[in-house]
Amino acid sequence: MNILQPLKIFIVSLALVAPGLVFVFTGPVPGFEQIEQTVFPNTTSVLLPAPESRSQLADAIFERSAAKRFAIQSMNALHLYGFGFIETAGVISGSDGWLFYKPQFFAWACNRHDDLQMKLDRFIFLNELVVAAEIPLVFALAPNKASIEREYLGGRSSRYLDCYLKFEQKLTSAVSGLDHRYFVDHSQVLRHPPEEQPAYLQFDTHWTQESALLAMNQLFESRPGILGIPLYQAETRKEQASMDILNLMLLLEREELVTVPVSVKPGPEEIKTAQLASNALFIHDSFYGRILEYISDRSPNTRFQLPLPGKDVPVRENLESADIVVVEMIQRDFLDFLWSDSFFGWGSIFAEWLLDEMAVAARQCNWGVGRDLLADQGTTIRKLRMKGSKRTRVLFQVPDDVAPGRVCVRLQVEASGAGGVKMYFSAPGGSRNQPGYSGSLMVSKNIQTGGNTLALVLPEDFRGKWVRLDSMDHNGGFKIQKLEITSFD
Repeated sequence: MNILQPLKIFIVSLALVAPGLVFVFTGPVPGFEQIEQTVFPNTTSVLLPAPESRSQLADAIFERSAAKRFAIQSMNALHLYGFGFIETAGVISGSDGWLFYKPQFFAWACNRHDDLQMKLDRFIFLNELVVAAEIPLVFALAPNKASIEREYLGGRSSRYLDCYLKFEQKLTSAVSGLDHRYFVDHSQVLRHPPEEQPAYLQFDTHWTQESALLAMNQLFESRPGILGIPLYQAETRKEQASMDILNLMLLLEREELVTVPVSVKPGPEEIKTAQLASNALFIHDSFYGRILEYISDRSPNTRFQLPLPGKDVPVRENLESADIVVVEMIQRDFLDFLWSDSFFGWGSIFAEWLLDEMAVAARQCNWGVGRDLLADQGTTIRKLRMKGSKRTRVLFQVPDDVAPGRVCVRLQVEASGAGGVKMYFSAPGGSRNQPGYSGSLMVSKNIQTGGNTLALVLPEDFRGKWVRLDSMDHNGGFKIQKLEITSFD
């Protein structure tokens, strides 16, 4: 017992000081945990009585120590190659040695289904507005690996399947009938029978390059001759490639031999015949990032931008100068990004550009014979004052007696300060007494001091819907000058 106790203390002490000792002799290693590393504190703060800086120094050393990297690497190798399975915060094993990105299952967990349904309703609603206004915009959906390679969803991953597949079915059903000129679901060309070659890489989160080429061709076919020139029956070559799950997430240094299509630039005659858009903007994540060479070659007038670009990227200028915009997102992030004002939701730079495009489309409306609902005695307008507030909500119904086809609505307001205005639409089957307003079926616009306009082109089936105008986000004086309705000419 007298020998064991010092031995335990020695082992524990060695475990604590080893990362620091290795750090001293080997120096820092590149980041390996896919997190933002702790910065080193300044020397003076470390010598102060307060322990925070010394704790920060320990974290900074630990996160850069080769000893920690080796420990993580060894444990992952033991689980994967020794025990035959693995489950970490980022990786989970399926069957037949397949590895999956674990957060895709958490993204569609059962306790998120209500929230996801609300965001799915928002996308369907947004798509209806984009199609009605004929905005030059295409949303492209890159499916999760788990949505395509289902035959390998065994082992540790099987415990998450019920919730995951339940929402996957809802999403697929909801988007299946959308106009392919405005929405491209790459699942349609990537789904395959179990006996065919997989569309995704076994040890990577992404699709194979051959599958990526199928997705690119599908996108270009959605707007023939506009977005790009498809590349069919491309020649291929073999090359070694790093797998992100094995190499980046599990730190297991291993490359795989993969098949890579050879990119070919179209000839001058092909480009002339296609009449490509002179300025196409692709907002994309890593899935299109894997095939930027192909897209650049087959769509030479294209520029690229990440969903969260750096501060040096002129986002608004890029959107305004584009003839057509493609927004590609991975399936697990799609609905969350469309809701978030940090990405594409109301209040974002993208959403404000989209509202401006809708206003441009509304210029084609037949305003010469439109009517102002505020001045029209035959229109039912209700004004509800909020309790304990000077703000007023305005309720009205979209008339169904305007000319057949799409309907246009234009709101003109005068504001004494910056703020926002929201326009809520009743849910399908909603009535005056039970409209079913929600954050899903809503348009929100930032307004500035002075005159502001919110103009929309609505689908024909929006006739009869109840609408609520809300200035709840506004802090100053707010007056509705006009609320006009007309047909789309």
